[in-house]
Amino acid sequence: MIKARLFHGYTKREFAKHLGVHERTLFDWENVRKIPPDKHRVILERYLDI
Repeated sequence: MIKARLFHGYTKREFAKHLGVHERTLFDWENVRKIPPDKHRVILERYLDI
């Protein structure tokens, strides 16, 4: 997920805001501490398909 975020030119803060989540939540997702819920996975799939 980090590679996809950087590929699209987003900072953690920008990407978290775009997804509607807290920066800490995005950090947890990027470091595989938590798995994004389905509603966010749908949005993430657009960015992960690079």
